[in-house]
Amino acid sequence: MAVSAVLLVLTGYWWAVLTRAPAGRLAGALERARLHLLGLGETLWAGLWVGLPGGWRLRLGLLRARTATTPETWLARLAPALPDGGRRGRPEVVAALLATAPGADHTALTRLVARLEAARYGAQRVVFSRWQRALARRLASGRRAHRPARPRRRGGLPPLNPPG
Repeated sequence: MAVSAVLLVLTGYWWAVLTRAPAGRLAGALERARLHLLGLGETLWAGLWVGLPGGWRLRLGLLRARTATTPETWLARLAPALPDGGRRGRPEVVAALLATAPGADHTALTRLVARLEAARYGAQRVVFSRWQRALARRLASGRRAHRPARPRRRGGLPPLNPPG
């Protein structure tokens, strides 16, 4: 029991010495390992992101942008998914949105993106949550309109107890 008490005191002392300050040996090593792992995760994510097809990348960008609360953050979250990072402006954003929902109304999407830019650059007031819902409705209707028709089943299931 006495040996256990001495070992416990020594372990506590060395734990306190090693983790006392961020510059301590153990704490510094743990911090470096954490930063290395974070960098590795970002590298893997960037590699996966580049490898995704454009349509998937844009849909993931739209999902990420859905939680934005301002037009600036919405465009910033969507920009990595756009070709050229969204630097060309309205026509590129509308073309990318039409690529995800080919059946969507081009003029309605153009008006929505123009309203977003007016709110961002022209200091016009827009209720951003209402704007996001309108965009989601337009994109959903565009996806439904472009969806191929399902083949119709003929005759259904065979009878359970055929005669005979």
